[in-house]
Amino acid sequence: MNETERPAWEPTSGPEAPAPADDTPGPFARLGLAFTAPSRLFAATASRPRWAVCLVALILVGVATNLVTTPHLDFDATIRERLEQSGREVDEEQIEAQVKMSQRLASFGPVFVAVGTPLMMGFLALIFFGGLKLAGSDADFSRSLAVTVHSYWPSALVLNTLLVVLVQRVDKLSATALPNLVKGSVAAFLPAGAPAWPTALGSSLSVFNLWIIVLLVLGMAAVGRISRGAASMVVLVPWVLYVLGKTALMAVLS
Repeated sequence: MNETERPAWEPTSGPEAPAPADDTPGPFARLGLAFTAPSRLFAATASRPRWAVCLVALILVGVATNLVTTPHLDFDATIRERLEQSGREVDEEQIEAQVKMSQRLASFGPVFVAVGTPLMMGFLALIFFGGLKLAGSDADFSRSLAVTVHSYWPSALVLNTLLVVLVQRVDKLSATALPNLVKGSVAAFLPAGAPAWPTALGSSLSVFNLWIIVLLVLGMAAVGRISRGAASMVVLVPWVLYVLGKTALMAVLS
């Protein structure tokens, strides 16, 4: 029998090998891995980026926090505090008009959060994507976005949960005092009436921002396949520029 011929009874091909099981964590599992095993999370992100569920979770946490905290805001005190800091003199009618305007805007708070969160995440991911390209990485925008939303998720959940719990202990407080309820930043320990620029600088120096930066560096290094030193530059350069710009702007305006 010719070597190229096969008997009619001989199968032309063997049984197909079973497909390997996909052990890539799902989108909900990744929410937990952001807390417990970020290295595994970002390794999975490098092979299969997923960001939609985490982004929705960020939006829901932000909207829920806004709904809980807004009734505790004292808009009259907030307006008067800002006017005092600016040195402007405004009559009571103008103050009342500004308070009503602030209350109307606050009623749209959940909408602002729902729209602003994805816009902010997308903008930040775009900046980091550009940094990855400058670092020589071939990572795409989807991976940059997945790293960004998962890096912000843990600190957002913890910070907003603490804020919701602590705000229940107060009746009313100004909008400027609300972020300092959780003593996680340098600004929270500045005296009342501190100038605007050290407050702006101190608000950026927080344990929550440090948490975000560490996760961003780990994630960008993993998905970009670059060193952690290069990933640190991708993350820290825009962050430092933002902090310096915000601080300088507050110094000029004050």
